Amino acid sequence: MEKLRELIHQTVEDVGEELKWKMPVFNNGKDFAYLRFSKNHITLGFYNIDKLRDPDNPLEGNGNTLRHIKLTSLDAELKGQIAQWLAELTA
Repeated sequence: MEKLRELIHQTVEDVGEELKWKMPVFNNGKDFAYLRFSKNHITLGFYNIDKLRDPDNPLEGNGNTLRHIKLTSLDAELKGQIAQWLAELTA
């Protein structure tokens, strides 16, 4: 979870972080992502998903404005994909 948090802070300029709904929520004037911990994985969720390109469909969820990915590890390829999503969300 700490590696994801660091990635968000490194990728997004002027990022803010607040505890909302008992989880860290990230914003830069508007909420764009959250982290949630469970015993089997970390969930990285995104708000305003209409801005995201998801060609390989790793994002889950059926909502109109939210999608998430459940992570058990973080390799370089996935870090790159997450950084791209963050850039798309905060552009």
